[in-house]
Amino acid sequence: MSTASQYTAALKALLPTGPAWPRDSGAVMSLVLAALAEEFARVDQRALVLLEEADPRTANELLGDWEVMAGLPDACSPPAPDLATRRRLVFQRIATLGGQSRQFFVDLAARLGTSIDIAEFSPFYVGETIEQPVFGEDWAYVWRVDIHYDDDDAESAIDVECLIRRARPAHTIVFFTLIPGGATAPSLWYEF
Repeated sequence: MSTASQYTAALKALLPTGPAWPRDSGAVMSLVLAALAEEFARVDQRALVLLEEADPRTANELLGDWEVMAGLPDACSPPAPDLATRRRLVFQRIATLGGQSRQFFVDLAARLGTSIDIAEFSPFYVGETIEQPVFGEDWAYVWRVDIHYDDDDAESAIDVECLIRRARPAHTIVFFTLIPGGATAPSLWYEF
């Protein structure tokens, strides 16, 4: 970053030579150049700040714009209490790659400190042995998420449900079961 005095010296060096272009500090020309140099130094400083604002992890002035771009706050992410949390939420929203795999959703829940299991259903086809419930063709697009939680982290189970609903593939239907600590997931699920 260049200072005002550096800009003043650079501007004076660009002046033509001769008595009509005085360079002493009290001359009107030097005072005009010093005033211009102040503005150049201010713009230089603002350009450096803009570099910091270009990254949501270090943004201050543009953090609100980053939040609008990322769609925050939303139903799954209420307003953050502090600057660091706001930055983290924006960065997570724009840097997290989406996915449709089981592991993507397991990792999504793990970021909130919650453990989940995913059950997928498949339709029954003629000729298969009947060793499990018989589901129709529409069940190919249905899955169940079993959210394991303890009484002290029931709130994060709600957050996980919201995030999974938002990230799920649009053509699918997802059901949730909340499983208190130590309990096991139901083997079948027939509620509609």
